[in-house]
Amino acid sequence: MEKKYYLNIKGKEYCKYEGLLAEYHARTGLGIDVVVIQFPSEANGMTAICKATVKDKDGNVWSDIGDANPSNVNKMIAPHIIRMASTRAKARSFRDMLNIGVPAIEELGESSDSDGNGNGHQSDERDSMVSEVLKLRSNLCEADRLKFDTRYSPEDIGKLNHSTLNKIINHCKELINKSTTQEK
Repeated sequence: MEKKYYLNIKGKEYCKYEGLLAEYHARTGLGIDVVVIQFPSEANGMTAICKATVKDKDGNVWSDIGDANPSNVNKMIAPHIIRMASTRAKARSFRDMLNIGVPAIEELGESSDSDGNGNGHQSDERDSMVSEVLKLRSNLCEADRLKFDTRYSPEDIGKLNHSTLNKIINHCKELINKSTTQEK
């Protein structure tokens, strides 16, 4: 799986669901099936459990389960418990199929060092991404760095969402590679 789909948070490595899905399709995955094993209810603490089964082009099958409830997801995801349980189950199945031993960031529960807004590990991930953007900015050629600085201030970067930070990281890497190639 490409390096861009891995994260290092506080010295621990994680992968991203989007990378697992991309790698699954790149290896011509044949099918994905998800079944809800337990629907959330008051009686089970609003815990959803899903079982995902993935199949490769050779007919090999991998299955695993994923759970989600309001205590192991952030506030934004809490209304979407079944979808998160499904995502976690698929992530675990993809990891088994692809022989990826590090957990997907989406599999993690709410972090114990949450900021109180339901942003635990996602806040750490975003902080890591902001640091990477600032590090990449310093490696841009002067012209690209000036363009970057007119578009984004350090304060703006700290407020951007994951998707935008990812786009900026990828764009900076492209600019750096282009600049390096032109120097040769």
